[in-house]
Amino acid sequence: MSIRLRASPGIVLPEPEDEDDLGSVSGSECDDDDDETWEDWVSDSNPGNQPCKSLFEDKTLRSADAAVEYDKSNYGFDLNQFCSKLSLDVHGRIRLINFIRKTEPSPENVLQMNGSETCLTSDEYLKPVVEDDPLLQLQSDDWSDSEDEQANPEKRIKVLEKKLAQARAEFEAYRALVNQRFDLIEAAPDAPAAESAPKTRDDDSHYFESYGANDIHAVMIQDLVRTSTYARYILQTPTIFEGATVLDVGCGTGILSLFAARAGAKKVIAVDASDIAEKAEKIVKANELSDIITVVRGRIEDVNLPDGIQKVDVILSEWMGYALLYESMLDSVLTARRRFLRPGGVMAPSQCRMMLGLCDASEIVKERLTFWNDVYGMGPCGLFSVCWVPNEVPPLF
Repeated sequence: MSIRLRASPGIVLPEPEDEDDLGSVSGSECDDDDDETWEDWVSDSNPGNQPCKSLFEDKTLRSADAAVEYDKSNYGFDLNQFCSKLSLDVHGRIRLINFIRKTEPSPENVLQMNGSETCLTSDEYLKPVVEDDPLLQLQSDDWSDSEDEQANPEKRIKVLEKKLAQARAEFEAYRALVNQRFDLIEAAPDAPAAESAPKTRDDDSHYFESYGANDIHAVMIQDLVRTSTYARYILQTPTIFEGATVLDVGCGTGILSLFAARAGAKKVIAVDASDIAEKAEKIVKANELSDIITVVRGRIEDVNLPDGIQKVDVILSEWMGYALLYESMLDSVLTARRRFLRPGGVMAPSQCRMMLGLCDASEIVKERLTFWNDVYGMGPCGLFSVCWVPNEVPPLF
C-alpha cells in the first residue's frame, strides 16, 4: 500500500518557488486522490474498522475485534487468550491465524494445541491466506498481563531463559569479534600520527541543518499513523484546545500548529530552529491563520514567547524518533515544560512507553560486519581493521 502526502480539508500549502520544493509528489498521484477525504484517509489507517471474517466459518463481521468476540462466544476460542497461553510472539500469532484459515481445523482441535506444533514455526504460514487480513494487524495490548500466563508462568520463564542464553552467546561472539578487530588495529605497523587535532563540530548547527530541507518533513507527514493520530487527538478534544494558548516545540512545517488553530486555539506559538521555520511561516500565511499562529525561529532553550506571553496552556511536540529517543528532543521538550507550561497545563504527549524485544541480527552482522572479512578476495579491510593480515587473505584467483 502506498502512502501519499495530503493535507486535511481547508489546509493548503503555498505554491513552490522552484522545482526543488515540489519534493517527490507527482501530479498524477495527487489526481488519483482527489475524490478521497480526510475522514477516508484516517479511517483506512485503522485495521480495527475493516470487515473481517471469522476464523471458523464463512461469516464476515464488521471489524477484527468483532470477529474475535464472535469466535469467542460461538466457538469458545479466544484468540488473544490462546496466543498468551501458548506464549506466541507476533510471528507465532500470524502463523496460527494463517494455519486456521488455510487448513480449516475445528475449534476443538485448535484448542488442543500446546505450542510445539510445526505450523507455529513454519514460514509457510507467514504468507497471508486472506488478503489484507485485519486479524493479522490486530494485536492484543499486553499479552503478558493475561490471567492464564500469570497463573502458569513456568513455560514463559523457560522461553525467556532460552532466549536470554542465546542473546548472551551472540553478544559474547560479537564482543570477541570487536576485540579481535581492535587487536589488529593496535598491531598495525607504522601507523601515521594525526597531523592535527580534529576540528570540533558544531553539533547544534549540524542537527538543525538536517531538518532544513523538505525531504525529512515529507517522510514524517507521510507517516499516516503518526500524523493521523495527532490530528485525531487535537481535532477531537476541543475541551483542551478551544480558547487555549498552545506552544508547538519543533514545529517543522507547522502541521500540528495548523491542527491546533483549526481546533479553536486562541493563540499558537510555533518554534523551530531550522530553516524550515521560514517555510512554516509561508504555510501559515497561505492558510490565512497568521492572526492565530506566530512562528518563532530559534532554540526553545533560548527564545522568549511573543506578545508578552509568559505561560501556555498546552505544549505540543512530535519529538519521538527511532527507538523513541533517537532525535534527542526530549531534553528540549522538558525545558519547554519547565519554562513555559502553566500549572495544570497539558503536555501532548505526556507519557510514552519503550518496549524492548530480543531479535536475531545474524543477517545484519553478516551484511555490515563480517562482510568486510573478505571483499572480493582482498581480505580484512573493515570498520575495525586497518592493516593487512597476509596469512588470512584468500587467493585472489
